[in-house]
Amino acid sequence: MSPRWRSTAIAVLALLWSCLSARAQFRVPPYLQNPSPHEVTILWFTVAAVPGAVRVRPEGTEKIVFEAGSAPQAAPELSYTDWEIETFFNGAAPPALHRHEVRVTGLQPGGRYRCEVRQGDAAFRGLLHAAPSCPQPGWPASLPEPVAWSGM
Repeated sequence: MSPRWRSTAIAVLALLWSCLSARAQFRVPPYLQNPSPHEVTILWFTVAAVPGAVRVRPEGTEKIVFEAGSAPQAAPELSYTDWEIETFFNGAAPPALHRHEVRVTGLQPGGRYRCEVRQGDAAFRGLLHAAPSCPQPGWPASLPEPVAWSGM
């Protein structure tokens, strides 16, 4: 095998290994919930009960504006039923999941941020767009003037 092919093969294997490692660390990759103009919650699930970490930077800078660790919580409500374990897993239940939740604070309304979630030796990176500010409390930005909300 020529040196060029050898180095290409090593690079491909390293990339494949890093993808598999990240997949093994994150059972459910990070996703966003409960956005507001100044905050958002990041959630993810893992098999291991090991704390993760979140870092947030404004897009285009290296300045960290938010950093926090997660406290994994067991998620027994996501366990399989006995029937599912017998039917789909030949009687051997998959490992239990742990839920990670971090509330990111201090965001600027409509701001764009680079976000990194680390779990073990794996990292998930993405862009985060903070919710825009609303002209008045209880007034959807898409409406020309305040309206009374019914049924709430």
